[in-house]
Amino acid sequence: MTEQLKEYKAAIADCARALELDPTYTKARKTKAKALGESGNWDDAVREYKAIAESNPSEPGIQKEVRNAELELKKSKRKDYYKILGVEKDATDNDIKKAYRKLAIIHHPDKNPDDEEAAEKFKEIGEAYETLSDSQYVQFPTPYPCSGVWLLITQPFHQ
Repeated sequence: MTEQLKEYKAAIADCARALELDPTYTKARKTKAKALGESGNWDDAVREYKAIAESNPSEPGIQKEVRNAELELKKSKRKDYYKILGVEKDATDNDIKKAYRKLAIIHHPDKNPDDEEAAEKFKEIGEAYETLSDSQYVQFPTPYPCSGVWLLITQPFHQ
């Protein structure tokens, strides 16, 4: 139930308590793995799913869940330009521009001399803004037919 409320830490703790009582409780292990992933800890989620698959290879759908968790882990390693700017995925051009300007002022090299981290962050912010504000491209989700996974595909914008 706590997982449905997006209280992933509580769900993980609940599953850990259930697994202390019965370490073979597969549903608790799967719920824990899902909560780990949803909370952003895809490394541990993949490890947990693989452990489930190893200990119970006949578990229905476990191989698919392992593959999905591995895909999410791979996606989590990519740069998320929206996250860099601190805006939602459905942010307007004005929201993106406001976030860029605010962060650019904070991390500008002139305001942070001798701070390599700030300079690197400034470059990252510029890259994110340049990518998200490029009106030549439109980003939209497209279902990838083989796995049922949604990918973000960049397509040229045609007028």
